[in-house]
This record gives sequence, C-alpha cells and structure tokens, in this order.
Amino acid sequence: MRHLHLAAALFTLVPAAASAQDTSPDGGQREPRRERWSAPRRIEAQPAPHGGVAASFLEAGSAPEGDIPHDIAYLADGSTVVVANRDTDTLTFLDVNTRAVTHSIGVGDYPVNVAVTPDNRYALVPCPLSNELSVVDVATHTLVTSMILGGLQPYKVLVSPDSQWAVVGLINDAISSAFSIVDLQTLTEVAVIPTTSQGVVGFYFTPEAGISGTFFTRFALASDGRTIVLPDTANARVMVYDRPGVLPVATIATAANPTGVDVSNDATTAVVSHDFNVRTVSRIDLPTRTLGAAFTGAIDFSDRLVRITPDKSHAIVAALNNVVFVNLTSGAVAANIATGTVGDLEITFDGQFLFVPNFNARVIDIPTRTLVRTITFASCYDGATSPTERRAVALNNRFREDVHFYGVNGASGSLEGFALSGPPPEGDATRSVAVSADGRTAVAGNVTSRNVTVFDLVTGAARAWIDTGDRPLGVAITPDGTTAVVCNADADTVSIIDLATDTRVANLSVVQRPAVVVLSPDSQWAYVLSVAGTDRVHFVRLQGATSFVQSSIIAGQTGSAGGYAYSGLSGMALSSDGSVLGVCISFDDQFLLVNTVTRTEMARVDLDPSPTNVFPYAAAFTPDGTRAYVVNSFGDSVSVVTVNGAASTLFTTIPGIDFPSTVNVDSIGAHVYVTDANGTASSRLRVIATASNTVVANVPLANRAIRAAHLSELDDVLYLAAGTSTGGELVRITVAGASSALLDTTPLSASPAEMGFSEALRSAVLAQPIPDGLDVRRYDLAENYCIAGLNSFGTMAIISYTGTTSVSIADLALRVTAASPNGPGLFFYGTTQLQVPFGDGFRCVGGNVIRLNPPMFADPSGSQTRNFTPPPGNPVPPGGTRYFQYWYRNLGGPGGSGFNLSDGLRVTFSP
Repeated sequence: MRHLHLAAALFTLVPAAASAQDTSPDGGQREPRRERWSAPRRIEAQPAPHGGVAASFLEAGSAPEGDIPHDIAYLADGSTVVVANRDTDTLTFLDVNTRAVTHSIGVGDYPVNVAVTPDNRYALVPCPLSNELSVVDVATHTLVTSMILGGLQPYKVLVSPDSQWAVVGLINDAISSAFSIVDLQTLTEVAVIPTTSQGVVGFYFTPEAGISGTFFTRFALASDGRTIVLPDTANARVMVYDRPGVLPVATIATAANPTGVDVSNDATTAVVSHDFNVRTVSRIDLPTRTLGAAFTGAIDFSDRLVRITPDKSHAIVAALNNVVFVNLTSGAVAANIATGTVGDLEITFDGQFLFVPNFNARVIDIPTRTLVRTITFASCYDGATSPTERRAVALNNRFREDVHFYGVNGASGSLEGFALSGPPPEGDATRSVAVSADGRTAVAGNVTSRNVTVFDLVTGAARAWIDTGDRPLGVAITPDGTTAVVCNADADTVSIIDLATDTRVANLSVVQRPAVVVLSPDSQWAYVLSVAGTDRVHFVRLQGATSFVQSSIIAGQTGSAGGYAYSGLSGMALSSDGSVLGVCISFDDQFLLVNTVTRTEMARVDLDPSPTNVFPYAAAFTPDGTRAYVVNSFGDSVSVVTVNGAASTLFTTIPGIDFPSTVNVDSIGAHVYVTDANGTASSRLRVIATASNTVVANVPLANRAIRAAHLSELDDVLYLAAGTSTGGELVRITVAGASSALLDTTPLSASPAEMGFSEALRSAVLAQPIPDGLDVRRYDLAENYCIAGLNSFGTMAIISYTGTTSVSIADLALRVTAASPNGPGLFFYGTTQLQVPFGDGFRCVGGNVIRLNPPMFADPSGSQTRNFTPPPGNPVPPGGTRYFQYWYRNLGGPGGSGFNLSDGLRVTFSP
C-alpha cells in the first residue's frame, strides 16, 4: 500500500504549472483541481467504546507493491529494467523480454531516482525522506547498505563511466545544497561539495487517481567522471564543479532561468535550456568553462528537457508539443517536429534514434531529424533506452502505474507490451466502491491496476482480486448480492462478476467510455452511462455468463465535472420502484427521464432555458417517484422536476446553493438534504422542505468538500465523506428536518473519493485512491433512544450494554443504572421502537414484545446486569435489530403509577 508524504518535506523552489484538467464533454482529463495531500494518520483496527467508532483500513493490494513508479533504468547488460517506486519504497526488477517482475526489494523512504553502475554491480537509489542512499546488489537482489550522507534529502544520483564514483544531489534546505561524492568501491562518502540551490522545481497532479509528483533540479556528470554541471535557475547562471575538488568552482552567467542540461559524449560541450519563455539555448565550452554561445529564437523551451546529438552539432530541446533541433553553430532551428507533450528525450545506444515518450510515443531519426514512427498506446513520461539494443522503456506514472516496453528501431518501432510496476496482486488508486445489500461484501474499483478487490467486511479480509479492464470507474452490486457490475472506461467494456465464485464471467463491449452504473431493484438489469463519443444509456441484461447488452438510447453530452475531486461524473438515479431512470445530461443542462420497462426516453427536461450552463450533476427521486431533485453544479441551485411521463416538467428551481455535490431524500419525502463541494468556510448542508421547496435549515460544514453521502434510515443519520485541507473526514449529521444538526466528525486516512455503507455492520466504507484501499468506520451497533421517566429519587434509569462492538448475541449483557435501590424490575425487548407515555415514563419497545424472566432485584445503587439469552421460540436473526428497555417498581414517583421505565436501547446484531 502506498504511503502519503508531507509535501513540505521537499522544499519547493519554483512551482511549475501543473498539467491542466477541466470539464470535458467526453469525460477526458484537462485541468486538475489542486489539493494538498498530507501525511497519513494510519488508524489501525480497534474496538469502539459505547457510542464510539471503530476504525480500520483495508488494503486493496498485497505487499510488496509498486506504487507511483518515479524513475526507471536499464541494467548494463540490457536484460532487465529497475523501477524506483516512490510510495511503496520498493525497487522492482522486470525482465525486458517476459515483462515480468522478477524481484522486489525494499529501499529507503520516498525513492525518486535510480541509477545502475556501468559494471552492473549496483543499483543506487536516493531516498529524500529517509535521508539515505540505498545500495542494491544487482546479482543477489539484496539491499547492501543504506548510506547516510553528509547532507539532507538526496534526490538524484549519477555514476562515472568507470563505475568508481557516484555523485548525489543533496537538497538540504534548498538554499545551501550540496553534492555528495561516494566511492563505490568502499561504499563510503569521501567528499561533500557545497553548491547553489537544488530542490523541487515543479509538480504534476492527476485528479482522478490522486496521483501527484514533483520535478527536481537537473544536473549532469560529464564522461570524464569529474565535471559536474548544475544550472542555477534562480540566479541566471550555470555552475561547474570538479568532483575531486581540484579545480575551482566556475560560475558562468547565462540567460534567465537555466533548467535543462546535457553534456556531450566527449565531455567538451554542455547544452542548457532555459525555462519560462526565455526562448534560449546556451552552449557551454567545458574545457575553458565559458559560455560559447546563446541562441534565442521564437520557440519557448519550457519542459526542462534538452539533449545534445552524438556529433555535437545540435541541441535537441523539448517545447510545449514539439521536439526542436537547434544548430549549435548558427543557432538556426534545423527541425521542429510535432510530437505532442514531451515526456522525456532518450537517445539509443548507437546514437541513431531519439525516443520521445508521451501520449503517442515517437521515434525520431537523429541524422535526418525526421519523425519515422509514431507508436500509439497510452501516456508515458520518464524513459530510458537500452545500452545494448534499439529498445526503450517508459513509465506511465501520471494516469496509471505501468511500465511500457518499446522497440525503437526506426520505422519498424512498436509497442512490445506493458506491465504493472510491482508484483501482482496490485490494487492501485481505489477510486470507487460498492457495498452489498446485506452489508457483508464490498467491491472496490482500482483505477490504475485495472482490477477490483473483493472484501469480506465482516473479517476485513481481501478475498479476491479480479482483472476487469482499463480504468474501472462505476461499480455496483445487485440487490440480491450475486453479481458485481464494473464499468471499464478506457477499455470500453462492462465486466460481469459472479460473487459466489469471485470470477469475471462476462466482459461486454459498450462504446464509448462506460463510466456510471445503477442496477434495477430486481437485480435483472444494469443501466450503464457512457460519457464519450455519442453518449448513451445502455441496458444490460444480467444473467451471469450470458449477460448481454439489450439496447441503448442516446443520452446527450455527459462527462466529468471540473472542480470535483477525482473527476466527478454526470450522475444517474433510479426511482424506488425501478420504473424510471433519471440521467443528468450535464453539458446540455437537461434531465433525461427513461422508462426502464420499455427502455425508451420519456422526457427530456430543460433545467435552464437561459444560455448559461447550470451543469446538472446528481439527482434523487422522492419515495413516491413523483418528483426528482437535481443538483446543478455551475448553476448553484437545485432543480425540482415533476415526474409525469412525457409531460414531465421543471417545477421550480431553488437557488443559492453554492457548487452542490450530493442530494438525499428522506424515507417519507418530507425533506431533501443537499451538500456542496466548494470546501470553503461557507460550506454547509442545506435542508429543503419538499412541501414548500425552500431551505429550512443550514448546518455548517466549514472547509469541507463533500464527495459522497448516505442517509441511514436506521439511525436517522446522514453520513458525509469529506475532503479537507489536511486530508479527509467522515461527518455525521442528525437529520430531523429544520432541526438537523452536526453529530460528530471522524478523521480518515486521506481524502476520500467515494463511499458505500453497510447498514448491517453500521459501517461507512470509503474509497481511498491514496493510500490504496478502503477506510472503514464502524459505528457502535447499540444506541440509546427514547426518554427515561423521572423517578422518585430525582434520577432517570439508563439502560446500556457491555460486550464487543460486534454485539453478538452470545456476548451481550444488559445493564441498568439509577433505578430503585434493591427494587425489582424486568428487562423487555421488542421488534420495533416506540415512544408513548406509559407508567411514570415512556414505553420504548413495541412489536413482538418479549419479557426476560425471571424478575431481578437491583443492588443498593439501583443497578442491575444480566446476560441476554433469547427465550426459546424467539430467536434473533443474524443482522437483526431489537429494542430493549427496563421496567421497574418505583413507589412515590411523580406520576403515581407505582412503576417507571428506563430509556430505550437499540441493538443491531452482527450478521
């Protein structure tokens, strides 16, 4: 399981612009909503006190894993690549021919770089958060040592061609940085060279999977093994250091913002690119340590990537969506090749080809400076080329956690395959979750590992990992608990999973980008929304291995909503009887109503007749199905739709609800509960009375962005999954119409993406993309309700229980306090709860009421305890709820009845 780390632990020098993500009609990814990812508050499973909460974290994968691959390198013989996995602190070895993980080795904290010695002896891994250089023996696949160096936060290592020396960049405080010089024969630090600033210069962030990372200062080590070239971005200069410390430090003034650097194979020339619209490439003569030339043109080199051709004739520089060849004699642009976003620039061992990983990897012939091959597959960034063949590897570490393998032999270049960056089973970026109706099973969708994890919520164990398809988003479990349905957005498939065998029994083609699913009450149908191309609602007949797509209808423009964490998608809702499906057609400002019996469109209700965009996002029907309440993200409102077949209309709009995100209707249709996702000081829950369609209460939710909500009718509590500036919380609201109020908050391990709920276990189950898995917050299964009557002693008798949080019948002991001292009394229990006047108090149990014999006498303090054993013929079913109360003699009480009653105790037993 990946760990969270404090961003502040790596000092940021110059924040770079993040890749963008905003709303997209095709559900694509454009601009991120930036969030702070904080250190984890790891909460181990623990029993809850009475009235409290038990917390546990269920890991979606199985150690060792390979989470957030950050750097990759070939072994010197080209047979294997090694990957530094930042968030699981591992180094994995993958065979380049079989693409299988052969070994996984634990290293220090937060490994962000890896270098292999040319003699193939060691893999060196700097780990900035444990302040060490991990040294792994390549032959034995063992950690040899973890070196503590003469400085803090090592982040990059380069090795001399003779394998004698390593140069390690040390951030320190990012002002007074240093190079550590390591003797690789003795594995000792022999020198520390003070330098100008080194550190973090930018970041990236992908909202859907919660993947984030950093860009570091770049420096180069010449082939002479002693000359180190370091761009000093903040001070418009390049620093040249001598590894042995014999030659003085050289300071070479340059144009502003030098960032990228490369050195020629003969150690005579360095090329430097300049960031932030400086539009300059500098050529530095290393023997004289002088600026040879500075070439300025019209192209903005802003990707910190530069290489020098083997013949030193050209600098190869990354621009926004291009690779540019700049003549190092004249400064002329010799070629400007459109490639798309440039992930890296890597030259083949023979100097013939340039490999450019990006959304479509490119192969460029260096002598002719022409694009000779485009390899279409998936996004990749950090890359490496083989030291022995025309092959390459690259990491898809922005949207997935994959290693891509390529052949890069010119026009015949091809994708050889891909693999996860760690050994299976992986469970990465747990974005979605569904809980079965019986509350015993959860299915978690893992976006980057292309699978789901099936959990037993009673034991807390992961019982199966099932491959589904690329980018599983929507997940649902049929009400009968037999089947899970998974939408694989980038595979254009829907997986049907048999939960009796935990196997995928069908994989149905659904074009294009299926992302959202709801299921019929009779477990016979899945309604799947695809959010790209011609968006459609697909009707999937569920019948195990023979499931099939019955038909589909055109929906309209749906997709992902900017501003919601994890790329919130256009929502769907089903009426309680399953006859009407409501679809938020977000980009068309419409609410589509579908007759699920005929599988046809009933009505398409316009929610905003004006040109402005209201972006309907989520909806809920009233219990009788006559109205739907639709939250409008950009319209800051709730639309009330009258549901009446083809005559369905917009009834009214409730304004003034900033960036709403969730909507729930109570069981009697009296109130609607709407939260927002803005995460500001003004965030709150709005309570809407359906009789007047007005806001009758506001419950403050300051600085919490609500991601998901569940309204439990069992305890009249609204459970809210919230993102906060420091991570996440589970918020509980007592729902009582205008009297609704904040009940409590519970910390989560991180910022949640989605939530399911187990009524039987009283557990909120929250999907956590980082860390990978499920937060489970299990609330006490017994709660007091009703009101105790005042007795003749001026007190009220209180009933409670002892036993574990699981409340099994075998360990439940009932206890009463503050009843009549030494007086007789009886425990009763029933199948329903009441609150009606009776005796000197209230009767709190109803339905089938059972008396627990024999009568017992309280002790001198008015207390009494007895174990609960259901009488013969009145068993309590697993998962059943019963209501308990103590009746006792109380002469002289205020009502004169001669007896009184405690408050009520509601107990839901474990399944």
